[in-house]
Amino acid sequence: MINVITPQRAYNNKVCKYLVILIILIIPLTFKFLVSEVKANTSDLVSMALEAEMLIKNKQYKEAANLYYKIAKKKKDEDTALRATRIAGLANDYNLMLTASDLWLKYAKDKKLVHHVRISIYSKLEKIKPAAKEAIILSTCNRTELYCELEDPEYMDELSKWVLDYKGLDKESYEELFYKLSDDKAVKHALNVASGLDSMVLGEP
Repeated sequence: MINVITPQRAYNNKVCKYLVILIILIIPLTFKFLVSEVKANTSDLVSMALEAEMLIKNKQYKEAANLYYKIAKKKKDEDTALRATRIAGLANDYNLMLTASDLWLKYAKDKKLVHHVRISIYSKLEKIKPAAKEAIILSTCNRTELYCELEDPEYMDELSKWVLDYKGLDKESYEELFYKLSDDKAVKHALNVASGLDSMVLGEP
């Protein structure tokens, strides 16, 4: 079989050859650029962390917390987000602490611990006090309940909204799952829960 190479075909072959050479040249350059970018970012994060630790040493907690929060947003790992949350707590900046704990919650393996810390932060920010004089949160494997002394029954809706915001849930999907009880009905329900009569397995505490 005889292959006839026309001028057009010869041109196409030449173009393909140049394209292959061009691709071979571009790949190492692209890889080198990506590596240099990663190194530069890592170097920046290390410098920021060192600066933050110096600020902590000098008890400039607020500035250090802000730096650690910036690092946590870039680094995207649990330990850095936890560090940012803790330093914000030392600075008594509970708004930043709550914001940093959002990242911590996102990357944490043990999310229960983060939720407990966030309850304390919400308490410091007085997120519940306008609605309730006293409040207890009961959280088990299959329920989250909020027992409160309310000045006005209308505050029940505010508390439902707070629970949804705290858990990061949307109102439309979960609001119908709420049950709201008051007075004798609330007491009866609490006794049923405590005695295991309202458990998934009857009698289970």
